Amino acid sequence: CVASCTLCRGSTRFAAMHFGRRRTEDRREVAARKPREPSPSRSGDGGSASRKRERDGGASDAEKEKKSSRDNTEEKKGKKEKEFAWMDSDDDDKKSDKSEHSEKSDKSSPERELPPPATAAEVSSLPQMMRFVDSLQSQRGKIRRLPLEEIAALCQAASRVRYYDASLFGDLNSAIKSHLRGRGSFKPKDIADIITGLADVNAYDRDIFELATRALSRLGARQLERPIRLSLLSAYKKVKHQSESRFIQELSEQEAAARYEAACEEVAAVWQKSGAEV
Repeated sequence: CVASCTLCRGSTRFAAMHFGRRRTEDRREVAARKPREPSPSRSGDGGSASRKRERDGGASDAEKEKKSSRDNTEEKKGKKEKEFAWMDSDDDDKKSDKSEHSEKSDKSSPERELPPPATAAEVSSLPQMMRFVDSLQSQRGKIRRLPLEEIAALCQAASRVRYYDASLFGDLNSAIKSHLRGRGSFKPKDIADIITGLADVNAYDRDIFELATRALSRLGARQLERPIRLSLLSAYKKVKHQSESRFIQELSEQEAAARYEAACEEVAAVWQKSGAEV
């Protein structure tokens, strides 16, 4: 039993020595595998400083490149915005034009929906005149069948609102010539309204003015009231109509005589007033 205990102790000591030697060899192998650190020296300090300066220089260069690239990007963005600024302004103008047009159309739509005036004498604005003319032209041949009195009212309505339409006055001129060449009766005021209306909208037609002069000359200048004489003389002067008849000359003489009589009456009234005061 003592021998067996001695043997066990010897084997345990041998195992412990073998395990310790094994651990020492493992530590040496690990130490051999690790890289050697440079020993602190002046040359080592200089190398680390130079490497530090290189790192700092590289970092500053990288920051400069980033800054320059950022500036270039902003500059390109600004140029692009300037290049497309006019397109945005055009779009805004188009949008504003569309909105203004829609507002105008909304405002004008109720006006278009209104019924036309019943007669030309009721026309007092350009939209009313346009609706009235549209209603006449929608009826084929309606304008050429109008009586002379309604034609005169239509010419006066065009004069009031300063309206002119070539197709309308083409039909009106045909109707006027047909009436003046016929043997029907007419009123001097209707002819005067036609002549003055055509002159006001610059729709002069020599044949119409000459036919009107001949028709009125059959009545005589003395048979015409002074307002009619004045309107006829103003219309003839405005269009510079030269007639073969002496009717215009008779109108001028009659108007001169009327002015002379009016002046004499005024002077007589002044003398009577001064004599009464004395």
